[in-house]
Amino acid sequence: MDIQTQILKPSGALLLTLDAESQAEFAEEMARPDRTYWGTICDLFESEICNGGFQPFDGGDGNPFVGLTSAPCIAEEMASDEDGKNHISGRLWTFPDYMIRDPFKELAEHGRVTFELVGYMGGPDIPESFPVQPLRTPSEQAAAADLVTCGHFLCGLSWDDGVATGYTPTPAGRCPFEAFHGSEEESES
Repeated sequence: MDIQTQILKPSGALLLTLDAESQAEFAEEMARPDRTYWGTICDLFESEICNGGFQPFDGGDGNPFVGLTSAPCIAEEMASDEDGKNHISGRLWTFPDYMIRDPFKELAEHGRVTFELVGYMGGPDIPESFPVQPLRTPSEQAAAADLVTCGHFLCGLSWDDGVATGYTPTPAGRCPFEAFHGSEEESES
């Protein structure tokens, strides 16, 4: 099965699509009586998970804790510490209508489903005194005149490049939060 992911602008929603062959295979797997729901979902996302990308999980498991919900969630990245606790970094999407509709049943039937962006988890801490503040919620991002998001794997923060400060607009797409990125060595400790 080959799942395709696309982040939709300006909402930041995550669109999941399957080609016809993958859709038929996924629908067949979902219909098997001996399958486990989350096992089938993880099989669908296997190539994404193995490459450090999108990780589906049940919000009701409480690991990681994302609030009082049992909604299906997708983390942009997730890592486990030595105590077995999962930690999300990057964007977090959910399917809020999960009590009415099953997102993965929709994917099996229609070949596409959209998860809503909840926000960005993690990223570097930016001091309140810094003249540029990250836009962490969908509503803050929607209000931006010129939304830009850093592509650095330790950052991923968004800002409004349409607001003039000593750091923005940024030249050549540089992140105003570069001083807070740290290094790969720091992120591994």
